[in-house]
Amino acid sequence: MLRAYFDETGSDGDKEGVFGIVGLIAPTSVWRRTQIEWEHALGCFGVSEFHAVDVENCRKEFDGWTSQQREKLVGAL
Repeated sequence: MLRAYFDETGSDGDKEGVFGIVGLIAPTSVWRRTQIEWEHALGCFGVSEFHAVDVENCRKEFDGWTSQQREKLVGAL
C-alpha cells in the first residue's frame, strides 16, 4: 500500500499566476517511520507543525526565532 503527501505553493500577489505542487509517494511503512522521526524533531524544537513560509517569516510558533534556530530546525527535519 502506498501513501502520498502533497503541498502547494504560490504567491498571493503574483500577477502571473505562478503555482506549484510537490508530492511524495512511498510505502506506508516508510511514512510511519518518517512521521515518528518528523514529530520527534518538531518536539525537540518545541513546535507542533512546520510550514516553511512561517519559519522563513518568523510567524506563528516561530515568532522571535533567530536565523540559527530556523536553520537548525530545517537541518533536523
